[in-house]
Amino acid sequence: MAELARRNVKRAGVDNLVRIITGDIFFEDFSKATVVTMYLLPQLNVKLRPTILKMKPGTRVTSHQFDMGEWEPDQQLKVEARDAYVWIVPANVVGKWALKDDRGSFSGTLNLVQRYQRIGGTLALGGKTRPLLSAWMEGDKLGFSFIDSDNNLLSARMSVIGSAMTGALSDSRKTPLTANRR
Repeated sequence: MAELARRNVKRAGVDNLVRIITGDIFFEDFSKATVVTMYLLPQLNVKLRPTILKMKPGTRVTSHQFDMGEWEPDQQLKVEARDAYVWIVPANVVGKWALKDDRGSFSGTLNLVQRYQRIGGTLALGGKTRPLLSAWMEGDKLGFSFIDSDNNLLSARMSVIGSAMTGALSDSRKTPLTANRR
């Protein structure tokens, strides 16, 4: 199948963009992959999960027929009456983050909890802690909403790069935000 895939890649003219590795997935280094496709039994998928979660946020993982245990897929499809699953490797954002705007007029502590791509937590602003609403994570992108001290619903969209985040508030000025892990 790998040889057939190599021929198809060459025929499609994308052989300079694709590398097909033939080997034992538990010994080969595929850490630089941006897409991983699997057709393994569930217990093998679960065994690979720690390795996959260390990959670059945004890496796409697909599996034919079998899931990865309690790591819920980002997407589940039916293809010709068969299950297919898609996961997007999430950035690790668990913990406390110092959040502020670029003018210094907005600052708080973002406390995030995470289970794979499921996100929750609180935002402490001006001595009051507020729950995060509609929090989501896709790869290195984080979004959440909260109620500010004036009872306005605000949303933030952030990009995660290691122990830092950049993004903006959805207020009238699209206020730029930064966050650093504490």
